[in-house]
Formats: sequence, structure tokens, C-alpha cells
Amino acid sequence: LYFVKYLNINLVKINKQAIFKLLKIGFPIFYIGLLYLFFTSIDRIMVQYYLGSNFLAIYHFSNTLFTVGLLFITVLGTQFYPKILYEYGKYKKITLVRKLLGKQIKIAILMSLFLACILIILISNFIPIFFEKYHSSVSPSIILILGLPGLSLSFVLSSFYTVIMKQYRLIPIMIIPLLINVVMAWWFFNNDYGLDGFAISTTVSIYLYAIFMLWDYKKLKYE
Repeated sequence: LYFVKYLNINLVKINKQAIFKLLKIGFPIFYIGLLYLFFTSIDRIMVQYYLGSNFLAIYHFSNTLFTVGLLFITVLGTQFYPKILYEYGKYKKITLVRKLLGKQIKIAILMSLFLACILIILISNFIPIFFEKYHSSVSPSIILILGLPGLSLSFVLSSFYTVIMKQYRLIPIMIIPLLINVVMAWWFFNNDYGLDGFAISTTVSIYLYAIFMLWDYKKLKYE
């Protein structure tokens, strides 16, 4: 209202079609972002609920180490996005982007595997020495870090879905692994797996998300 009143913005001249188009693009991204935030936080919510704050502190330390790898994967995914956007914007054909996307997936997975190996070596050797208080976080940290290749695959593919404006397809793809994560975490907790159980359920859900997305992508690229 301030800008309309004091900057003499003429609402009549605003392109309503452009606004609706932007909302059509933006809202699915917004919903996916919220869902993804819940997807990556549900394990900590369940640790707090079932095990309490003390165990959450240990698990959060594991998750912080996992976030180091996640940050790298996020940066890597954003580097692929402009190239995918350019190729699709130029040709408007999904099939022509297939080879480019395949190369980017291979690069992302290989780099994430290398990063996972480095992090696992560092965690296994340095945490028991320098962070003895968090020694019990080593095992869940390693389990979570094993999920980095799956995350790298999903990040590259999600960039592709954003480019072709089919983000809405990711909603059911993400909800199913999320529900499986909750059920698995509950089962692991009732069978005394401790923090490792929550880490395993999270890692499995990450790979399920990547696999479901890859399956949908293989159907989509020929449309």
C-alpha cells in the first residue's frame, strides 16, 4: 500500500497475467520448500519426542556434520541449474536435455561419494579424539553421510523439474518417503536401535526419494 500510494504505481497497468504466471511458478516451489524442510527435520523431531533433549543434542551434532556435506551438495546443485535452464529454454524439448542431465548426475554422484569418504574418515578419526563427549554421534553421522549420493541425485533432478515447471510432481514423490521414514523410525525405536535407527530411516528415505524421482523422470523425459 505504501508503494502504491507514494510512488504513484498504477494498478491498472499491472500485468495480471504475468502475476498469475509468477504465482503459478512460485507457489509449487514454496510448498516443495516447506515439505523438504519437514522431510529433512522429521528425524530430529522424532528423536526429541521419543528420546528427549540429551539424545537430541548428540543426534544434532551428527546432523551438523551431515549438513557440511549437504551444503556442498546444495552448492553443486545450483551450479547445474543455469546450464539446464539454458538448454531447455533454447530447445524446449526434454529429450535434448537428457544427455546433459545424465552427465551432471554422474558428476554429482561421484563428487558426493568422494566427499562422503573424506567425511567418514575424518569423523571416524577426529571425533573420538577431539570431541570425546560426542563419541556416540560417530555411528549416526556415518549413516547419514552415506545418504549424500542420494541427495546429490535428487538435487540435480529437482533442478530439472523446476526448469520445466513441473515441481508439483515432486509433492507425492516426497510425501511417500517421508511417511516411510516415520514408520521405519518408529519401528527402529521400538526395537532398541537408538540413534542409529533414526539415522538409518532418514538415509533410506533419502534414497527412496531419489529413486522415485528418477523413476518419474524416466517417464517424463519422453513426454
